[in-house]
Order: sequence, then structure tokens, then C-alpha cells
Amino acid sequence: MSEGLSQKIDEDGQKAVLLLVDDDALVIENLSSYLSKKYHVITAESRLDARDLFLKGERPQIALVDLGLPPAPHQAIEGFALIEDLLCLDPEMKILVLPGQSEAVDIQHALTLGAVDFIPENADQDLLQSRLEHHLMLQDIEKKDVVSYVESPIIGESSEIKILREKIEQLGETVYPILIEGESGTGKTLIAKALHQQSSRRERPFIYINCAAIDPELIEFQLFGYAKEKAINKSTESAGFFDEADDGTLFLDEICELPHKIQIKLAKALENEEYCRVGETQKRKIKARIIVASNKKLINKVKANKFNEDLFNCLSTLSIRAPSLSERGNDSLLLMRHFRRLYKDFIKPFTLDAAATALWMQYDFPGNVRELRNIVIRLGTKYSSTNIKYEQLEDELEIKVPAQHPENLKAGFELGKFNDAWLIKQITSGNFNLKEALSGLESHCILLAMNVFENDLSKTADALNIDRTDLYNQINKRNDKGNN
Repeated sequence: MSEGLSQKIDEDGQKAVLLLVDDDALVIENLSSYLSKKYHVITAESRLDARDLFLKGERPQIALVDLGLPPAPHQAIEGFALIEDLLCLDPEMKILVLPGQSEAVDIQHALTLGAVDFIPENADQDLLQSRLEHHLMLQDIEKKDVVSYVESPIIGESSEIKILREKIEQLGETVYPILIEGESGTGKTLIAKALHQQSSRRERPFIYINCAAIDPELIEFQLFGYAKEKAINKSTESAGFFDEADDGTLFLDEICELPHKIQIKLAKALENEEYCRVGETQKRKIKARIIVASNKKLINKVKANKFNEDLFNCLSTLSIRAPSLSERGNDSLLLMRHFRRLYKDFIKPFTLDAAATALWMQYDFPGNVRELRNIVIRLGTKYSSTNIKYEQLEDELEIKVPAQHPENLKAGFELGKFNDAWLIKQITSGNFNLKEALSGLESHCILLAMNVFENDLSKTADALNIDRTDLYNQINKRNDKGNN
């Protein structure tokens, strides 16, 4: 065990917590037996089981995840969803993939979603142990790096970032709620911290709450606090997050994950600028400035009746959009240099040759800054002190995935035939299949959108109002049908 990890465990007085998710009982038994010597291992056999562990209070720092999980163990869909769930619950978690029977393209997509590494099949225990220790060390560095920010933590010189900095400065002192929207990995938490640092509240508390990581049955008590008669111990009461934030900043991340009844109560509290603890009638003034964040467009959630309209109106008066990395021009090079410096004690420096640099600039980084950071770590680990070539960089990117898929999509219907007369003819033919027709229409829409946006998955998903991972899965599903 490395000195750093030994020190971490000794100081904490307990082992680092590792989450192992696999539906193979033998894999869980073997890995748990080995890893439990150095880690506190918690296990789950499905995505829902893993999420339940979080809601019950488990907080793993690192996870080993099989992509093929029930109810679709021969596909990677659940594994992809689990990676997104875990990073939603804890953006700082390090996730390593156990590929099993997964295809290389699925492993690459898992890395794009935010997994930091994968453990080759039949890898020996020493390699597994060294990879785990390596990523825990990097995690500690990243936490210290975030703590060290004093002014703006936003790295970049693009026009988008300059506009963002101006917006942060403009809204720094406002007392009104602020909504931050942007794709996963764009730095919404850093924007919230920058807003706090830009204000006169900078010396007051900054309370970060991940709404996705709190048991829905308990979040009302934790947010608003509760009176003595509602407590387990009748002689005590408890302050909530509003109390803890006091006149500082209360940041509610993943605001979409709030239960509907809490959305209603929060909307009323923000509108009246006061709240009551659960079980009491005493009004308490909201002194904290409220910042919320979402990786989904809240207006779309409102239209779909999945987010309370009153709460949306309270939150959306002042808003900030976190730009995706694909909009930020040369910032990807600045960020690469930043992460090379950040990890210089653990990965040797590397450079990109001219062709690789051009590829780096062309790549849209669908996983945004989180994906870029992980790519830097992988390049530095694999090619230390090396001038990296185009082919070596391409192996770490998902750029080849969208380029392959649109050509193989089976649209189902020919262009221009979607009209009532044509549909009536099909319906009365005796061979009409509604399920296949709807699937064909869906494929057709995806194909058209992919063509319009030149195979850019992120822009296509945004235009279709679906998640990028959902789009990726739809394309894969249709390719599988077309190839059979």
C-alpha cells in the first residue's frame, strides 16, 4: 500500500469505502475477499441496489462497476445509467469499470460518461490494487485543488468563459435565487462557489447539498429542520440546511431530484422568504442566498409535469448557463495544461504532436471538463514523458463513435412519406404494425437530426430533448437490429 493511502486510512481511523457492483455472485465474493483487507467493501447486484445504498447513508469514495447489469445483463445500458447515477450522487467519486464481456466501444462510452479507468479482464490483483490506490491519490489532490481556489475557479479565455465571468460578477451580490443549468461535467458547482466568493457573503457558510443523495423520506427534515415532537429523541430538535447556511449561501445541486411535495414547500418558502421547521408553526426568516443547479433544462421538466412550475418561476428569474466544452474554443488546451500541472507529482508530463493537437482541438468532449481531466490522467499514465501521436490520442476519445453510427441507422420510412394518406394506406393494408411504425418514425427523426447537426451527439440530443446517453443507446439498438 502506498504511503499516501496508508496515511489517509490511519488519519481517518477507518478504511476507505469501496462500492462493488456486479451481478455475478462469484465475482463479488472473490473481489470482496481480496479488497476487504484494505477497503471497507459494500456490494450491490444492480443499479437500483447501488442507489439504495447511497440513500441509506453509504458514501463510497471509489467504485468498481460491471457494465452488464440486470435487467439487461448482456447490454451496457444499466452500467451507463449507473455511472451517471453515481456521479450525480457524488461528482467526486472515482469509478472504474469491470468490462466483463463488454465491447470496447461500450468501455469507451463509459469513460466518456465519467468513469476514470477500466480494469482489464483477468487482471492480477496487484494491478487492481495499484489502480485503486492511484485514483484515490488523485481524488485527494482534486479536493485540495478545489479548496485552494480563492477567486474565480473558472479556467479559460474563450468568449463564453469571459461572458460567464461577467455574469458571475454581475450576480455576485444579488439576494435573489440563481439557477445554474448546464451539461454534466461543465463545472456548475465551481460556478456556485465563484458566486459565493464574489459576494460579501464569502466569509459566511457555503452549504452544498446534493438533492439526489438524500433519502426522499428525510430530505424535508434535513432541509427545513424539525421540532422536538418530531424528533426521535423527544427532548431534542434539529436545525436544517436553511439554519446552517444562515446568511451565507445554500447551494442545492441536482434540484430536479427533489420530491414533488418538497418542491411545493420550497416554492412557498422562497416566495414568502420564510419557512417553518417540521412540526412547528414558528416562522423563520430565510437569510441565505439560494443557488440551485440542474443538468436538465428545467423548463422542459415543467412542460412534462416533472417539476413544479411555481418553484421554477421562483428560481429562474436569474439564471446562468454553464457552457459546454465544445463551445469554448482553445480552452481545452488551457485545461489540459492545468491538469498536467495539477497531477505532476503522480503522472509524468506529456506533449501532443501536431496531428494529435489538431485532433484534441476538434474533439467536442461530450463529457466536458470531467472527461477532459480523465483523458489527461490516462494519457499521463500510459504515455509518460512521451510526445503523443494522433493514433494514441484517438484511442482515448469517443470521436469515432458518432461518425460510424448514422450511416447504419435504419430509418424505417422513406423521406417525405409522413402524411395522412400514406399512413391510411399502410393502416388498411392489413400488414400495419404500430410499434414498428413508431420505431421507424423515431429512427427517422434521429437520422435527420444527426445529419442536421453533422453527427454531433450532444447537439442532436439537445435538439431532440433527450439525454445524450439515451441517444447513444437508441443508435446502438438500431444498429444491432440493422446488422442482424
